[in-house]
Amino acid sequence: MIKAVFFDIDGTLFSYSIQGIPPSAIKALKLLKEKNILCIIATGRHPKEVRLLPLHQMNMDGYVLLNGQICADQNFVPFFGTPFSGPALKAVLQIFQEKRIPVMLYSSERFYLNTFTDEVQETYNYMQRPLPKIDGYQGEDIYQLTVYASNKQAEFWGNQIPDCKLLHWNSFVTDIIPSEGGKMKGIRKMLEHIHCSPDEIMAFGDGQNDADMLEFAGIGVAMGNGHPEAKKHADFITKDIDDDGIFYALKHFNII
Repeated sequence: MIKAVFFDIDGTLFSYSIQGIPPSAIKALKLLKEKNILCIIATGRHPKEVRLLPLHQMNMDGYVLLNGQICADQNFVPFFGTPFSGPALKAVLQIFQEKRIPVMLYSSERFYLNTFTDEVQETYNYMQRPLPKIDGYQGEDIYQLTVYASNKQAEFWGNQIPDCKLLHWNSFVTDIIPSEGGKMKGIRKMLEHIHCSPDEIMAFGDGQNDADMLEFAGIGVAMGNGHPEAKKHADFITKDIDDDGIFYALKHFNII
């Protein structure tokens, strides 16, 4: 029996074409809540970015943030984190401070952009969000580094960081996290928190960074608009986000 459903945000729960959550997905989440099934976010986004979305109306039951690097309860209070440390942290900070490539550092409370290029501007134009201010690192724990460059360039810089993992978001944005991190690890910690087992959860995603959680979940669902890597690791491929994909899959498995 499914007791919790995990949702990626961008391209899964949040549609850029309507700049919001599709009505059918809102209906699906409400039906899940009526059946006392937990609804949990699993995203690469930072807590501050998630708070800007209309998710507060959905009364989400928890958050797996920054690609599994931070887990927080329904009130965004963190209870688990996997920051960079040792030589990996030193390498991350060196890349940030040298400013040879635009990167964003993410702590639990804020994020730092070192410089920007057309790639950074294009990314934020696409996401229809204001460009972050350039700022200096203030010494907090760092959970993720985002590189705004081609995947090939990101791999070059990723090779400068020991024990890390690269998660390509698109052709010019890559998230870099500690090698032991990822959405699957974050979900494992969330399951301990909610006293649930992997075979009692369902997960929805569309990106390469969703592949491990789709394979880990009892039922992994890739969106029809998803990346081939996500579809490869899913148990089921549903319709596109704008074609009621979430609602369709939940009905297909008789969850709602």
